[in-house]
Amino acid sequence: MSEEIRSDIDFVRDVLIDALDERRDELVGDLFDLYNRVRERENTPAPDPFAGLGNINISSTDGIDYNFAAAGDVAIGGAEGQDVISFS
Repeated sequence: MSEEIRSDIDFVRDVLIDALDERRDELVGDLFDLYNRVRERENTPAPDPFAGLGNINISSTDGIDYNFAAAGDVAIGGAEGQDVISFS
């Protein structure tokens, strides 16, 4: 059984329509506010998580695990001739 996933704005709109239909006047104002907040959120582009990183491109890791929580010195490369990046 395949069920279509509705967007958040569609869900809030349906609840708002039901509240209007059932004359739930005490909820209508709050639901309109919620509808407007959800609509603004859906129209706002997601922030770029890589903004401000210069020319670093890590969109493809090719099976490499990166640990960005590292502190101190991080050795990169093989055992011989390792490059070291310092986070001190």
